[in-house]
Amino acid sequence: MTTSQKQFKNLLAWEAFLHTARTGNITLTAQVLNIDGSAVSRLIKGLEEELEQPLFDRSSRPFSLTPRGKRLREEVEPLVTGFEALISRRFEEPKQIIRVSAPADLSRDIIPEQLMNYTIEHPNVQFELSSLGSASEVLAGAVDAALTQHRPSNNANLTLRPCITASSPVLATPEYIDQAGLPRSIADLRYHTGLLQKSRLHPVTSILYSGGEPSELLRWKNVFIANDQYSLKHVLLRGYGITIDLCPQFVVDELDSGRCIPILDGWARPAWDLCIVTRSDQESSNPTLRHFAQWWANEEMVGSMSRVMAGRRALERALMRSGASLDKTLRTEKD
Repeated sequence: MTTSQKQFKNLLAWEAFLHTARTGNITLTAQVLNIDGSAVSRLIKGLEEELEQPLFDRSSRPFSLTPRGKRLREEVEPLVTGFEALISRRFEEPKQIIRVSAPADLSRDIIPEQLMNYTIEHPNVQFELSSLGSASEVLAGAVDAALTQHRPSNNANLTLRPCITASSPVLATPEYIDQAGLPRSIADLRYHTGLLQKSRLHPVTSILYSGGEPSELLRWKNVFIANDQYSLKHVLLRGYGITIDLCPQFVVDELDSGRCIPILDGWARPAWDLCIVTRSDQESSNPTLRHFAQWWANEEMVGSMSRVMAGRRALERALMRSGASLDKTLRTEKD
């Protein structure tokens, strides 16, 4: 096989031809292909010898294609482009899709930002995010990892990574209190409208805690039930009732401005218990999933701590204005 025949079957030779056809300049082609200019000239010369026709008019600068060169470019360019794409896909690292689930309150903005930050550092990973956040999804294989608000009781074949435990005080607006009166005991709630959160996974809150002691079963005059924190915040600020399920982090500005206030000093709902949940058998066979779950747990631990502390500080400022105690309000677990 002659040198020219080798060039005719050489992809680099055709790339040199096409780049030179676009630029009319051997030097620019050499820079694009990261080879010497003399190598570019040899590659093109080899093609011309094999075809027994000149492909470029070298009598002027920049080089221009001969009629044969123009026809050849039309024939060859889509083939070379397609083959380059094939090679690129062949050596591209395959993407792994990780299916993630989280509560609707956090899936709105916080979790998407976390996941996008992870893909920046790990471009081989893609995410599918859904809004629920349940261990049952993980066990059923519907998702690979979930951020749950309650520690699952059935944790066989589950890997749990705790993030934070936090609670919610009793909140109302001054306008509602002016209209409906201030409840001074748990029993007084039967004269008021309760703004509560319920999901397919978690029932309505039925008791509160103070100093580790449970209250009597809650009774309300009327009840409005939402499935996310943003809906609770909306109806609370409209002055429709009293909420026991709204985390202070969602109303930091409103607590500081006095648009909502803590009431029933010392009482709070049972704690939210955020944790990252995966299936143990999937983690053991999938290092990418395991690495992400570890990263996500650390990221959410820091993030949730920051959010919760911002809410607690705002609540503390509101309680200080009312002369109450933050520690007393937030103490929800049994001694």
